[in-house]
Amino acid sequence: MKPVATMGDNCLDHYLPPLDREFVGGNALNVAVGLRDHGHDVAYAGAVGSDRAGTAVLAAARGRGIDTGHVHVGPGATGVTTIRVTDDGDRVFESEVLGESGTYRPGPATLADLGRRAWVHGAGLAGGVEGFTGLRRAGVRLS
Repeated sequence: MKPVATMGDNCLDHYLPPLDREFVGGNALNVAVGLRDHGHDVAYAGAVGSDRAGTAVLAAARGRGIDTGHVHVGPGATGVTTIRVTDDGDRVFESEVLGESGTYRPGPATLADLGRRAWVHGAGLAGGVEGFTGLRRAGVRLS
């Protein structure tokens, strides 16, 4: 099976009290985890900050067997989404700070590697579909 990849957002989901817990999340990273859980060889490309949250995101991804070789560690903060759970169990997204993930743009080496993969999922990309143009020409399936 040819390797796949995801590219884009990640964050810490901070749930307010009474839950008062944090979970690693973000669309692109969540999809990477799901693909890996289904047996795929997965690389994740994105950006984290040089903070505790960035360390947690990288540790969680690596702990799930995801290749993080294309993750940029920037000087800023890692994204954090603050979530409140209502009495009936609905999630309300109170705030979203994108951090380093909000400015991530894949470099040439990352795009070259992703271009050899069977499929790439992108979400929350600062440059929008800009990074996908060359991947499409390389014949990579995209979502």
